[in-house]
Formats: sequence, structure tokens, C-alpha cells
Amino acid sequence: MVNLDIEKNEPFSSIKFFQLLKQENKMDILFIFVSGQIFQGNTFSYHLGASYIIAYLNENNFSASQMISPKKLNISECINIISKMAPKIVGFTIYDTNYLQSVAICKKLKQDLPEIITIFGGPTATIQASEIVEKIPEIDICIRNEGEETTLEILTELKKYNFILNKKNLSNIEGVSFKIGGRVISTPDKDVLSSNKKINNFIDKYPSPYLSKIIPPQEASNVGILSARGCNQNCTYCNCAVLYKKNIFTHSLKRVIQEIDYLSHFQHKKPISILDDAFTIFPNRAEKICEEIIRKNIKINLACITRCDKINEDLLHLMKNAGFTSIGFSLESSSPQILRNIGKVNPSHSKSDFKGEIQFIEQLQKMTRYAKKIGFKDVFVSIMVGLPGETLEEAQNTINVVEYLDINSYQLNKFRIMKGTPIYNNHKKFEYNISYKGLKNHIFIENSHPFQIEKLQFSKKAELFKISHEIDFNIAKTLSLFSRSLTYGAFFKSIIIDSDILKKMHVKWLQENIAINGNFIQLYSNEDTFKSNYTNNISTFYDNFPPTIHYEHYIWTKTKKSTVLNSSRLLIYGKSIKNPIRILKMVNFHEKYQDHETDFKNIVVVDVTNEDFKKMIQFLKEIKNSDNGINYLLERKLLPHFQNLCPWSKEEANCNTFDKAIISKDNSIRLCWRGNSIGNLDDNYVSLRKKVETIKSKVEERRNCKFCNQINLCTKCFLIDQSSREEFCWTNQNFDLKDAVNAIKSIEIIQNELLG
Repeated sequence: MVNLDIEKNEPFSSIKFFQLLKQENKMDILFIFVSGQIFQGNTFSYHLGASYIIAYLNENNFSASQMISPKKLNISECINIISKMAPKIVGFTIYDTNYLQSVAICKKLKQDLPEIITIFGGPTATIQASEIVEKIPEIDICIRNEGEETTLEILTELKKYNFILNKKNLSNIEGVSFKIGGRVISTPDKDVLSSNKKINNFIDKYPSPYLSKIIPPQEASNVGILSARGCNQNCTYCNCAVLYKKNIFTHSLKRVIQEIDYLSHFQHKKPISILDDAFTIFPNRAEKICEEIIRKNIKINLACITRCDKINEDLLHLMKNAGFTSIGFSLESSSPQILRNIGKVNPSHSKSDFKGEIQFIEQLQKMTRYAKKIGFKDVFVSIMVGLPGETLEEAQNTINVVEYLDINSYQLNKFRIMKGTPIYNNHKKFEYNISYKGLKNHIFIENSHPFQIEKLQFSKKAELFKISHEIDFNIAKTLSLFSRSLTYGAFFKSIIIDSDILKKMHVKWLQENIAINGNFIQLYSNEDTFKSNYTNNISTFYDNFPPTIHYEHYIWTKTKKSTVLNSSRLLIYGKSIKNPIRILKMVNFHEKYQDHETDFKNIVVVDVTNEDFKKMIQFLKEIKNSDNGINYLLERKLLPHFQNLCPWSKEEANCNTFDKAIISKDNSIRLCWRGNSIGNLDDNYVSLRKKVETIKSKVEERRNCKFCNQINLCTKCFLIDQSSREEFCWTNQNFDLKDAVNAIKSIEIIQNELLG
């Protein structure tokens, strides 16, 4: 084992750990968790489940660690890091949200380093293990259910054969799926937790990821903690109770308090979430945890989700005094009949009256109201629409009920049938149709709904409203092509395809040239082309494993007054989330900007004509000539996103930062909406960069840039047409517009903080 001397407040150094492991050649297994969140942080982040396994393996004399990256990577750079770490096994933690990215990495890993054994684990790998190993030959093993014991057994056995997989038959190891001679083998489930459920606090056997220094304590607010695993409820739509066979396995009070006390000595930007399926599922246990936190005078902010029928006012008071500042309740529906259909309160087959369901709804209203009354900062509720047997009116009534609750927000989820759940096996009873997002990739399923969800009306309290508007705001920034930072590696952070059709070649190009979890945006000519091509495009996307799940669709819509881009979410969720990205010519913007009234949020100002170009110069001069550029801008409404600002700021010009790329209908690639092609899909990021450098050199020579007093500050924009070039050069030589551009950038930072 490698011993790391990490001080209490010293930042965790995964690089140092990797270097030590390589020196001693002890890296048995490297775990990878690719973020799948809408607004992801690091590309590769800490995962609680994997960290439990790592701590347990380390305790049993195997060297295990997790790949953490503080910066974005593309697939090639990811493989280079793995190669330097030289692990014998790479294990991926898999959910639906990161399956595509993980497979894309795994395929490249096996291509470059075929000797490395690859393992998939996690919920998706558990439920769909046979399909995964059958369809993806690059995945050697799927581990089903809890991973600690199975992973230890696999490593113990493989070590006997020097980690050469072909020499070892895994058939005697329970809880795994793999392939032999083209045939999928799935051994019986390893039922470690259930077989030991009579042992109190059995999971204390597995070391704490925090106390064993696997996860830095400062990361706890991003990762969360567990006081228990599993669920004992009867919900027909959820696979948690299925996976745990309706059991709950708890950590001891001593273990929970020890971990919370340790984490309380470090600063956290937000509350630490207790990730139990329902923290107060055993109210007496939750009381004891809170009482002990209070008795020990532990100062910490906590968050959790729970059930309203497993909590009361006294417990809420205790939780508040113990440091809980955020609490969420799952309602799903305000209809007693629908709650019965999904087994939320009583089993779906129960013949009793609806008294329990009615009390559940009333209790939720009471508990949310009381939580706000005693000072919880964040109280939220989750609901689903499109549930079994539900009507449009019933779904709208659920929305109306939560709209009037004293809560901060509610999560509106479109009901999705998941494999392995009771409703999946019984979906025909409620007349659901099931299809696959990919023609070949059957991991992702879609289901119909009993009514048109887009007809529902909801307000700004819906988390979906907030998320949708934030996505639109970020997409508008991306479409402006105004870069905010240099790209860290040889890849684009965002790629826009300005075409109605997505082809396999596009996705293959993404695999090499976009950041893992980078933004991929498709622009459709109109609503008709969207409707006719969307399904095939989605299938192409899911069948070919892009390295990102962030695939957004926008539709060009032209009216007599304006041109807008509408998100495809409008067709799924209706006009309640409508927040179109408007396109405005610079000359029109300049006129409107003077009235101090127009709100320019989600407007992209474009440079179409020479007059637009001149108005941009005039606007920058006005900011420069004001007493204070930032104050001048703050006096007005929100600024738009400027597509034509880049010629005046070398650091932010996309042709300099190589942050974003546009794929046109003819598969040519551009860096600017007005610019000509710089290459095509035969080129990669590196070759495109070389081509641009060659083009710039020729432009500089033609313009005699070496004699210009602005040679080191000017973008030397090679995409400005001939009629504007002289004014561009003259303005750069005679006016320093850098301060004006910086003022706009400062306002953008403020807006991003307010709106993002």
C-alpha cells in the first residue's frame, strides 16, 4: 500500500497519488465516474459508491483509486492519463446519464490498451448487464448490485493469474455478467446485504470514504454522504426497492456521527446532502442522529429528501436544530387513485379505501408549511406527470396543488418507465407504448404518456422552468461565439451543427474533437424539418456513442418582426417554458439600446451588414468615451450576447481560442458565422488549428501587420470582408477599444452570476 501523509486541511492530490502508484507499479484498479449532470462540474468527479469500494479494496491490500480531473478532457487525453497510471483494471460507474460517454471512453481504451480489463458497475450496469456485455465487446465484465465484495473477489481471483482475463473463468463468482465464446454468462446474484440483514449495521464493515481519505472532506457538499442504503417501499416506478429487495441497511449511529463530526471541521459552499432514499424512513433513528449532533455541538449544514408520512413537527424541529437547512418531499401526485396506482402509500394491488393516500397528501401540505415556518431555507417537492391512469386534469391539479404550497421550488418530472421496475413488467396494463432511442442501442427506452404533457401549465416555481431558462441562456452565449477562456487541450468545448440531419460521420468526428460532456447543439431549418428528422437524429446520436450527453435542439423560426431560435423542449413541455433566443442585427440593437427600456436577455446581436459593423464600432466608442464604462452599461437593461465583438478583443476571439466550431450542411467547418470554411470533417482539431495559423500568416503579410502599432493586441481578423477591412485596421490603429470590451465582459460576468 502507498501511504499518503495528508494533513487535515491539505488539498487532496490525486496526481501525487497516481505518481506514487506508478512508481511502485501497484495500480490494481482505477475507477472512473463521468459526470452526467446538466450543469456538470469537473468532467471526472468523485463518486460515493466507487469510493466505498476503493476504501474496502485498500483495506484488503489492493491498490485502488479514482480518476479526478480539475479540467476538461477529450477522449484521447483521458486515455493518455489512464495509460500513464497503468492500471490493470478500469472500472466505470454507470447511470443512464453517463452511459454514452463511458462507452465512448471504453471503446478507445480497448483500442489503444487492449490488455486493460474493463468493468461496468452501478444501476444501469446492474439492470441491463446482459445487454451491455452482449452489445459492447469492449466491456469485459458487468458487476451487478453492491460492488464491494464482488470487486474484491474479482481482483483476488485475477491476481492469481497476473490479471490476464483469458486465463480465468469467472463463472464461480456470483453477481457478474460476461461473455465467453460469444455467449453471455450471468452468474447468480451475490446477495451479501440481504443474507446479512440480521446483523445490525452490517454496512459499517465498509470503511468511510471520508475517514479513510478517499474523498477530500472539502468535496462532501458536492458528493454527499450515506447513513443507510436501500428502500422498503412499494413504488412501482422505482428500481431502488427492487435492487435492495425492499430492505434498508443502516450505518451505526456512531459511524454516522463520526463522519458528520469529521466533515464539520471543513468549509463547505453548500449543505452536505444525506443521500439516503428517505432519511427519516425510520423516524426514531433520524431523531437519535439529530439529538447526537446537537449533544456534541456539531456545527454543519445538511440537506436530505424524505417522505412526509415518515416525519412530524417534532422531528422537523430536531432536524432544524441539528443543522438541516434543506429538505425535499416526494409527492408524485395529488390524486389518491394515482398514488394507489404507483404504490406510493399502499401497494398498487391493495383493496383498501384511499384514506392513507388522502392523509399522505394532507401531511405533505402540513410538513412543507411547517418546515418553512420554522426556518428551513430550502423546501422543495417532487412530482411526476404522465403517471399510470392519470388524466391531463389530474396532472394539472397536482401542479396547481404544489404551486400554492409554501415551498421554494418543485421538481416536475416526466414519468419515465425504467427497466427492472414493476411498472415496466406491467406497462401494457396502463396502455403505455415502449420504444428505444437507438435502433441498435436498447439501453435507453422511451414511453408514451396517457395525455399530451405539453398542454400542462406551470410557473417559475418549477425547477424545469429554471433549468430550461438557464440552458437557453448558456446556449445563447455559445451561439455568440464569444469565448471566455482558452481551451485547455486539443478539442472544442462546444460544437454547433447547422444542419437538419445528423450523420454517423458527425458523431464519429465528435468523439475525437469535442470535450467530454461538451455542448453539442443542432440547429434545424424549421419546425417541419425538425419533426421529420428528430427521431432519426436521436437514433444516430445514441447508436454511435458520442462523448457527451449534452445534445440540444433548436429550431429556426422566422416571423415578419424577428428571427428566433426555439428549443425543442417547447414541443415536449409546452409554452410554459418558452424563452426563445432572439436574433437582432447590430443596427437595430443600437437603436433600442438608447431607450433604456428593452431587456436584452437571451438576445444574440449579429453582424450581417457593413452598417452593423460600423454600429459596433460606434457602440464601443460610446462606452470608451463615458466617464465609467461599467456604470454606463449598468444604467441600462441586461446586455445581449454579442456575436460581433470578437474582432475587437484578441483574447476572446474564437479564431484565437478555438473554443467552438460550426459544422455546416456541406460538412465544412467554420469558426465564425460570417466566415468561410477552414476545413471539413476530414480535419481534426490540430489540423484545423494549423490551417488557421497559415491563413492568419498570409493575412498579416498581405496587410503589412508587422508595421502596425497594434500588432500584439489586434485579432488580425481574417474573416472581415474587404469592404470593412480598411475601417477595421484604421479603428484598431487609432482607438484603443480594449477597455470598452473589458467593460462588456465585466457586465457579462455579473449577469452570469445573477442568471446562472
